[in-house]
Amino acid sequence: MRLVSADPKVQPELHYRYLADPFDRQRMRKGVRLTVDLIQTSAFKDLVAARMVLMKGGTCLEVCDRESDNASCNRCRWDLHRSGVFRR
Repeated sequence: MRLVSADPKVQPELHYRYLADPFDRQRMRKGVRLTVDLIQTSAFKDLVAARMVLMKGGTCLEVCDRESDNASCNRCRWDLHRSGVFRR
């Protein structure tokens, strides 16, 4: 978090640093691979039209991991939905 103004009414900048830690990226890769395995089952055959291939060449795990990390960091979008309670 970084304050951008001394005015308390001005919202601070929030930097969540998603996927900044290698463990975060490892967990993301595991989740993506699990999702790929699930959508290839017969239970999902009518829901999946096509699969996007993100890896560009190479067969070793390091290349796969690097491509997966790049795709996650470059293509994933994070949104924050703030909510509150109104009381009288």
